Amino acid sequence: MFGFDSLTVKGKTFTLLDGESMVFKLGGEALEEALAHEGAARWNPFGHEKKEWVQVPAVYAEKWEVMAESALAYVESLIIAP
Repeated sequence: MFGFDSLTVKGKTFTLLDGESMVFKLGGEALEEALAHEGAARWNPFGHEKKEWVQVPAVYAEKWEVMAESALAYVESLIIAP
């Protein structure tokens, strides 16, 4: 996605690496919880803020796995089965 190293499910990105930060596609409470971390912010690649995406700095790397699991579940919930 946008040339960043990313993880996808069924062709949909749910997390990616942007410099030393991880970026997660989250919704609802998980999004708000991620944004509550100091230094976390809505991801703004190329000057265009992404409303469901949050960039979390490396200082919270120990929480990235849980955030990635939440992002995966969120993106899977958005995929309409054929």
